[in-house]
Amino acid sequence: MQHYRAKVGWTIALAALAGCGQKAARIAFVATWPTVQWDAIARSGGSDREGYRVTIAQRTSGLFPAALAVARVRAVGEASSTGGGRLELDLTPAVDFLAWNTVFDDLRDISEVYPIAYLAMDGAPVSVDTIIEAADSQRAGLCLIYTQVLESIQDAQLRGALYDVAGRRQLATIHTSAHIEHPIALDKQDDAADLSADEREARDPRLVATRRFENQMRALLLKLRDNDDPAAPVMPDGWVPQYMEPAVWPPIEQLLINRARGGR
Repeated sequence: MQHYRAKVGWTIALAALAGCGQKAARIAFVATWPTVQWDAIARSGGSDREGYRVTIAQRTSGLFPAALAVARVRAVGEASSTGGGRLELDLTPAVDFLAWNTVFDDLRDISEVYPIAYLAMDGAPVSVDTIIEAADSQRAGLCLIYTQVLESIQDAQLRGALYDVAGRRQLATIHTSAHIEHPIALDKQDDAADLSADEREARDPRLVATRRFENQMRALLLKLRDNDDPAAPVMPDGWVPQYMEPAVWPPIEQLLINRARGGR
């Protein structure tokens, strides 16, 4: 007699038992979100080539120093600019604020990094244009829009595009990936609690791809900074500088007058 058991959740696994003493094979699953297509986050130049790609040819002026707004998005349905699905924000501000500021805490030209929260969207649907508007409302000079692609329990990718907020133009695209042959989730022999944090991270494709993405972002910002000229100072119309007598301290003349009058 055969017995069948079915379990419905994020994933569905079917195991058939045939004959006495026969054990069902165990299959590992990973829950994934639908893929965010390149053209949903990048206006041009989206490519799965590893690393960053600058998408502007000319030198920039006044990009730095700047605050960087960050928005990670995910898809509900196959999201793309040509239709199908929609985007939503996929950030935990309290966690991502610390994580991203740690990446750039030694770069003087990045004054602050902060995640875009739903409140900043002011009810607008999530898209490249509305995210940049939200970044502008928070006085960010740069805006990173990126997504995670979890293909399997062994494979992960990150795709992103960096924008100049004031100019509403794309500056670059970034792509990183990771494949882990023996991810920790599939290893039934090792106890994860016995591994160090570095060992656990090295066997998680999502974290490996994330660290590579952060490194590429640092390299990209340094490249853009070297290609940026300081902004020329802008004077208000009709403003005329006024001459002011330089202050002298201590006020020697007044001290001599006071002393002559018998004071101090």
